[in-house]
Amino acid sequence: MVASPMEKRAPPSTRGNKRQPYAPCEDAPCGTLVPVPRRPAARRRAAAMRRCVAAVLVAGLAALPAACSSPMDDIKLNPHPTQRYELIATVDAPGAFDSVEGFLSYDVTNVECVPKDPVAGARNVPNTNRSFVLTRVDAHTWKGSFYRDLLEDEDYFGLGVCHWDIGTVSPGFVVHGQTFGPGLMLPMVLSDQPFRRYFSKADYFNRSNNDMNAGVALERPSHDEEVRKHPDRFFHIEVQARKVVP
Repeated sequence: MVASPMEKRAPPSTRGNKRQPYAPCEDAPCGTLVPVPRRPAARRRAAAMRRCVAAVLVAGLAALPAACSSPMDDIKLNPHPTQRYELIATVDAPGAFDSVEGFLSYDVTNVECVPKDPVAGARNVPNTNRSFVLTRVDAHTWKGSFYRDLLEDEDYFGLGVCHWDIGTVSPGFVVHGQTFGPGLMLPMVLSDQPFRRYFSKADYFNRSNNDMNAGVALERPSHDEEVRKHPDRFFHIEVQARKVVP
């Protein structure tokens, strides 16, 4: 089995900040890293490590054992991924969306494969983001698939094999420049249980967002006080991930 053509690199994103436009796939197959003219990988990692060290030093000596994290571009794809999962998203929204797509983050799980900074002792642990296609199957349901083992475990730093795993997986329902969708951490992905979050209808209808200030909508649990008091002001998105048996 080869890497799914649906899975492609996605831009880094931070909760509360807008997602940057993701790279087009006209010049390379989706699922591959599109080369862009940048500094060599070693210099980029070194620069990121310096930024991490500076942040740690500002935070104080108590933060020294903490690991830093940064995007990594020279990551190899697993030529034969086997751990395929299906994401099912059920939405009870007050209207349509401008776009729908799935998003993934991958992290190195064994940080000892990453070198420590000689001054601060922090590790600049690599991560990467990807996206995958979500297809509408009925009025309220979208489905898509992704691979847990999409990335290849390898000795990237000469300190032993780095092992990749999913950090989060989330649907991204975008309307008026704002993204709606609960994120599943790896334990939730493995639990095979549905996960529901509530979103404000006022946020859905807010047209003040644009490409300059678009962001990620606030999600609320079912026991949230506002949700319990005013259920008519919210809509829900329910997400479930389950492993696909070959």
